[in-house]
Amino acid sequence: AIGHNRAATHGSIKDTNCHPFHFKGKSEIVLVHNGTLNGGYSSLTPATFHHEVDSAHIAYAMAEVENELEVLKKLKGAFVLVWYNKTKNTFNIARNSMRDFSFIRAKNGDFFYASEYMMLDWLLDRNDVDIKDKSYTTPAVDHWYEWPVVAAVGLKKPVVRKITYEQEDRFRGGSYYGTTERNSRQNGGYYQG
Repeated sequence: AIGHNRAATHGSIKDTNCHPFHFKGKSEIVLVHNGTLNGGYSSLTPATFHHEVDSAHIAYAMAEVENELEVLKKLKGAFVLVWYNKTKNTFNIARNSMRDFSFIRAKNGDFFYASEYMMLDWLLDRNDVDIKDKSYTTPAVDHWYEWPVVAAVGLKKPVVRKITYEQEDRFRGGSYYGTTERNSRQNGGYYQG
């Protein structure tokens, strides 16, 4: 089960813009996204795909490839992504430095996760979930964790991959005001020098 309270940063508040996004192509992907991508997210998808929510573009793009890393390396902006790849039967998490995320396992092997570990801790205590120890794990920044799902066992040990982002002329960010450090700072962008 997955829950997501959406702040409508891209797209209006309506049912078609609610998470999770579910698309089937080369892979079948069910995805939620905490964060906001900078401009250009529509370049992830073909011109024939129209959706006003950045997260839908991520999910659609992932469904169109066999290796989700092809999409992850193109992302610009804040994100924690949680998705299920039904085709490969994997549970996945990827994040960058702009969003927090934590997970923990119960004694019975159940897996719990949230963007805010204090809220998760409160919910687990409130529901008397027996946790082996209170050591929350925070996934490494700019990494993709892919857990194979085995029916009788649950999540196996994850495969962890580093995300190396595509570069754009030394400038990454959502500012359209130029690529100099001074212009970037004045207009809210981020300059990699």
